[in-house]
Amino acid sequence: MSHSDHSVEASTTSPLPEGAVHSSVNRWVLLDANRWLVAALFVAAAFAAFLGAGLSGLVDPGADDPATLLLSVLISGNLTLVPITITINQLVLSREFGKPHELRGRDEGIRQLRDDLKTQAEIGLIPPQPSAFVRTLVETLRTGADAVAEAAADTGDPELARRGDLLRDEIVESTEGVLRELDASEFGSYDLLASLMRVNSAWLVETVQYLEHDCGEAAPDEPFDRLQETLRLFNVTRQYAKTLYGQKEIATLSRLLLYVGFFAVLAASLVMLGYAGPVEESLSDVGTALGFALIGALVFSPLAFLLSYMLRLSTLMSYPPLRNSFITDG
Repeated sequence: MSHSDHSVEASTTSPLPEGAVHSSVNRWVLLDANRWLVAALFVAAAFAAFLGAGLSGLVDPGADDPATLLLSVLISGNLTLVPITITINQLVLSREFGKPHELRGRDEGIRQLRDDLKTQAEIGLIPPQPSAFVRTLVETLRTGADAVAEAAADTGDPELARRGDLLRDEIVESTEGVLRELDASEFGSYDLLASLMRVNSAWLVETVQYLEHDCGEAAPDEPFDRLQETLRLFNVTRQYAKTLYGQKEIATLSRLLLYVGFFAVLAASLVMLGYAGPVEESLSDVGTALGFALIGALVFSPLAFLLSYMLRLSTLMSYPPLRNSFITDG
């Protein structure tokens, strides 16, 4: 590919790694849907499977041995979620705790990031709120894109001017969703993170470098260098937003596993103790199958929450700093 052929027209704005999703349904399940709704769908599928097995005669819900064996297996599976929850909490806490020099290093890194943005934005103070920080960063990015487009136009070359306009339009269009979500969502939410990940900053950095090379001595280096530095600040901010989102979701998941798992194990234990009692004997075959499916779905619910949350987290985390073998995005 020649320098003149390299433009933002080749970039993509997908927030997902290539091949992660193959249809809108997959994307909805993996990312966009509410995690409680996805968990409810998994529980509904488990209920339907248990009910179908009971009504078809594949499993006899009225017999003690198959039912109690199944419930004991599900209880054992839920108990294994305890070490999983402990491991999840250790993962979250490991990023919060640290020795004094490590904590000081984190604080210095955050201060340096704010100072770098203050230099690029040419303002005296950076807003302390995370959402305001991102808004300032996006506005600085757009201002830098305007400066690069003007520098390309000042060369007098129509092709360079066209590429500068394309670059500016791409940055404005791809960051429009970020500004929209800043008004509608709080920092650390999935919707804001998804909008940040739609900005294909790796290709934008590469495009700026090619445009600067082709402009040569006809354009000053400063606007190109400033835009590249701002894009790199954007990359760091996006990775930090992804880290915060992951920490929040993992903490939420660990609490859900404890709450739901406790009631699921308690309900299954009570059913096992009284399964062959008068309640079961008074039910019809359909009623027994429904009760069997209901308790099976309830005991399956902790795993459903684990699946729903980990599907989104694993998909997001598979979006790597390397967009391909040669272009970095982190």
